Amino acid sequence: MTATIPETSAMNAQLAEIAAAKNITLTDVRTLDGIGRQIVNIAKDGEHVHQLSHYGTRDQAYAQALLGFTHDTEPEWKVLRAIVLGE
Repeated sequence: MTATIPETSAMNAQLAEIAAAKNITLTDVRTLDGIGRQIVNIAKDGEHVHQLSHYGTRDQAYAQALLGFTHDTEPEWKVLRAIVLGE
């Protein structure tokens, strides 16, 4: 299965690369342009694992979802955490 993230911004290329490495698929349930309540389905290895509700941007919601599958010793953890914090 190919990991995918809906294309919305330049930052998504980096998020899509991290998701593909972890075999995670993120699907929009309810997302808004700009800041708002984002709801995203998370699937790992083709099976639905979780539904995330995050207040922020779409990229922040994707990064928050990927943080759930990333240990803080992995190099991409700092990148994902910076996205979630809006840095």
